[in-house]
Amino acid sequence: MTGSKTPPIPIQPTIQHYAWGGKSLIPSLAGIQNDQGEPFAEWWIGDHPKAPSLAFWEDKWQPLDRLIRDEPGLWLGEPLQSRFGDHLPFLFKVLDVHDMLSIQIHPTKANAEIGYAREEKLRRPLDAYDRVFKDSNHKPELMVAISEFWLLHGFQNEKALQQVLTRIPEWKEFPGILRKKQVKGLYAHIMQLSDAKLFDYLSPLRDRILPAYQRGELTRYQPEYWAARAFLQYGLDRGIFSIFLLNLVCLLPGEGIFQDAGIPHAYLEGQNVEIMANSDNVFRGGLTPKYVDVDLLLQHVDSQSVEPEILRAEVTPEGRIFPVPVPDFKLFEYRLEPGQNSRIPTGAPGELIIISGQGKIQHDSRSRALRPGSVFYLLPDTQCQIQADEPLLAYLGTC
Repeated sequence: MTGSKTPPIPIQPTIQHYAWGGKSLIPSLAGIQNDQGEPFAEWWIGDHPKAPSLAFWEDKWQPLDRLIRDEPGLWLGEPLQSRFGDHLPFLFKVLDVHDMLSIQIHPTKANAEIGYAREEKLRRPLDAYDRVFKDSNHKPELMVAISEFWLLHGFQNEKALQQVLTRIPEWKEFPGILRKKQVKGLYAHIMQLSDAKLFDYLSPLRDRILPAYQRGELTRYQPEYWAARAFLQYGLDRGIFSIFLLNLVCLLPGEGIFQDAGIPHAYLEGQNVEIMANSDNVFRGGLTPKYVDVDLLLQHVDSQSVEPEILRAEVTPEGRIFPVPVPDFKLFEYRLEPGQNSRIPTGAPGELIIISGQGKIQHDSRSRALRPGSVFYLLPDTQCQIQADEPLLAYLGTC
């Protein structure tokens, strides 16, 4: 088959049952009964070797990574293949965050290449508990909220941090450390605290705010609310300090945010679509049972203050797209009213997911019904359009 003659290819994303996941969004998209109340955290659309999607190709379901590896010219197109190799440069996901995720950062491309080469030279297994560099790629991320979404993103400026720290009586030493050593020094001091010091700083804070949380006196707009939830979820974890140091952000549906290398961040609650460079490199800074390498974290963290930039899809000749400063991926948004249609851009492979609404996807004279959870892989030359029968929300990951 040639790309121009190939209709959209149905995809079965891969489910990740991480403990922090919600119980309804992904089962509803996947058409699965979740009678046992199992957590459904992430829905992966792509060829990542850890959890490749399945594509319905030649009358059977086949792993997408194998299909791409066997015929990269067909599935990727020559321009993409020559630039990124025989795999998709991005991974597309749906996330349902019920409980907060770890504080984390990602490396630059150059640092990922150095770190991965070092790990490979030591012949450390990819699944080793304390291995951080799983590949040689960076991992910039774009997320767009499909519900109200709460997250932490980047350090606050020093003035704001002084105000926050001054009103926490249990941390009376921290404002002075901030004045003397700035944000980078304060963060290093916190991350290197002994377990005994962690207890001294965190246990009185826990004892003060948990009763207020349990009485319903705290709101999501207060870091104390999230700290109380973290105490219940993780105990006296050093990641709780970051809840007060980082910007607390609430995104409304359709709003997005970009996480670049070195920016500390954490997802707290909500549902989103996320697209990222195809990588699994993560440095964790707490709120996790997974491995935390403090020295490596401090080497790679960007301690500059950040003013969170809320992104919205911009109208371009190609369609409504979220602007990002990396070549690894693009994210298009489609919000169509009944009777409206939109062409899907060609030239690169794409992955289309329907979040809500009904409609159809048309290729040549043929069409297929669309419903929430419909997912398709589009070859680089596939020409198609989507049409709404009722208000339709869809996203296209491409590059």
